[in-house]
Amino acid sequence: MFISGEEGKRLCTACRKRDAVYRRISSGEVLCKLCLFRSLVKQVRKAIHYYKMVSRSSSVLYVIRPEAVAESVIGFIIYKKATKDFNLVYNVLCIDKLTNCDEVKHYIGQNNVGFITIESSFKPQKFVELVKYLDAVAVKISKKLKINSVAVPLFRDELSLLSLLGILTISRTIFSEGLPIKNVDSVKIVRPFFYVISTDVAMLKVLEGVDIDSQFLMECDSFTQKAKKILFNSVELMYSNVKTVELMQSYIFGISTRCKYCGAFSLNEVCEICSRLSQYIDEVN
Repeated sequence: MFISGEEGKRLCTACRKRDAVYRRISSGEVLCKLCLFRSLVKQVRKAIHYYKMVSRSSSVLYVIRPEAVAESVIGFIIYKKATKDFNLVYNVLCIDKLTNCDEVKHYIGQNNVGFITIESSFKPQKFVELVKYLDAVAVKISKKLKINSVAVPLFRDELSLLSLLGILTISRTIFSEGLPIKNVDSVKIVRPFFYVISTDVAMLKVLEGVDIDSQFLMECDSFTQKAKKILFNSVELMYSNVKTVELMQSYIFGISTRCKYCGAFSLNEVCEICSRLSQYIDEVN
């Protein structure tokens, strides 16, 4: 949250040099803009190294989420900084009609970044459908262009919600979206923001003045609204979910195969969600 009033005169608890502008809900610390950015870079680097998300001198396709465009743009800046010593070839995927790709180009710039724009007739009704679609399309493009990995800016709270929803609905394929890594043949799908809470990125978006309206909005269902409130009021639960996901992954892996589109655990070659979306995935050239 923004810091104002008397509290606004406090120094950043990280650097002790600059005025704090943000109180972090996960720790209670107050941070300046620069230290907030540096801490997010550190969290992304932690996920990348711990889960071995990228290899040096490889290529990556970073996905712009159409319902969270500004957060995706800020996420790319963080991701690029966190991987600066990996000598990566960066590509950005933007879905036209769902996103104003010209605005995204303006903020990201195109110096040493390949920008890939596609059109789609798909209009997802649920968040998990959008996640599956983005993964599947990004994998298809990556295979065509021989890109090694796909990076999707999903955040800790969102990944926790997907894991919980998968457990409650007894759905392997939904549960899989909370995992840090999925694989489709030679392409690795990674969640580099595995330790990053979305509110931190949303605040940095405001502080940096990245103002891009999402042309595509999704309604938040009652489960998501209630679950998010619980998670943000108990950040320990959000982060303890990480170990649960890893343990469940070990259990499910032995009795599942992988969806050929999105890489999720499935009992069949194509998971139940991608089977409904296959016509939209296949239309992408």
